[in-house]
Amino acid sequence: MTARAPAYLTQILQSLDRIASYSAEGSRAFFESPLLQDGIVHNLELIGASVKQLPAELLASHPNIPWSAIARMRDRLAHHYLGLDLELVWEVVQHDLPPLKDAVIAMLQTISQEPAVDVSRHASENGPGKGSNA
Repeated sequence: MTARAPAYLTQILQSLDRIASYSAEGSRAFFESPLLQDGIVHNLELIGASVKQLPAELLASHPNIPWSAIARMRDRLAHHYLGLDLELVWEVVQHDLPPLKDAVIAMLQTISQEPAVDVSRHASENGPGKGSNA
């Protein structure tokens, strides 16, 4: 497990919370406000970028989430400016983000329960003359 996974998962949760806040006024507000559209799209991009940094074994623990589709959506949002489908964005916000949030919370809980590596014990076992570079 990468040491940065909790930071990426936390970033995803923050983006999910922002999207929930931005979308709280409903679809009419979303479709009428370029500001809301930009905020939601930007946070979807952040989610996709963070997903790309998570280790495969962590993603495999939640196979019901379409991780590769999330990463691909980030790429489409970031690079296909003229072809942005706001209907699809709104559908993702309404239907796909709640299960993603549940999965990310479960991942963070699992990571927090994993035993930490005792670096000091490991360092003393591999002290000078015992395989370290010191």
